[in-house]
Amino acid sequence: MIFNNRFNNFPSLRSILFWKENAFNVNGYDGYDKSQKQTTVFIAPTIGTIKKRFEPNKGYNGITILCPPNTPILAPQDGHVILTNYHPTQGYTIIIQHTDGYISIFHQLGEKLCSIGTEVKVGEAIAFTGSKNEKQDSQIQYELWHNGSAINPEDQIVF
Repeated sequence: MIFNNRFNNFPSLRSILFWKENAFNVNGYDGYDKSQKQTTVFIAPTIGTIKKRFEPNKGYNGITILCPPNTPILAPQDGHVILTNYHPTQGYTIIIQHTDGYISIFHQLGEKLCSIGTEVKVGEAIAFTGSKNEKQDSQIQYELWHNGSAINPEDQIVF
C-alpha cells in the first residue's frame, strides 16, 4: 500500500500494515498444510485508546476507540461493503461483510472512502475519524459480529 501524506503521521498504522503483509504464520498455520486450521485474524481498525469496552449484557455490542482527528480507519479483514449510511449527528456508519460469517460495523466516522459494493482488502483505508475539534480526540465505535451474534472485538483483533 502506498501511503500519501495523510498516513505519514501514523507510523503505528504502517507497522500494522507491515505486520499484516508479513503475518504468514498465524497460530501455526503457514498457508500450505490444509490439515492445519486457519484462524481468522483481524487487524486493529485504527490506532487509539479503548474508551469503552464490550458489554453485551448492558446493550453495548462493540468497543469505543478514542483517536486523533482525521485518523485513517482500516478494513480489519478482506470483505465487501454492504452498507454506508450518514446521520447528521452521528456521522457515517459503514458495514463490511467478511468471510466465514463475520461482519464489521463502524459508527461515528467523519469521512467515508468507500461505497456499497466496494471490495476492501485488510489494511485498506475505508474512512477517517471526524474532525469537529482539532484539539480533542475523535472516537469511533467498532462492532464485530459472527453468524448473527455480537462478539468481543478485543478477542479477535491483533492490537
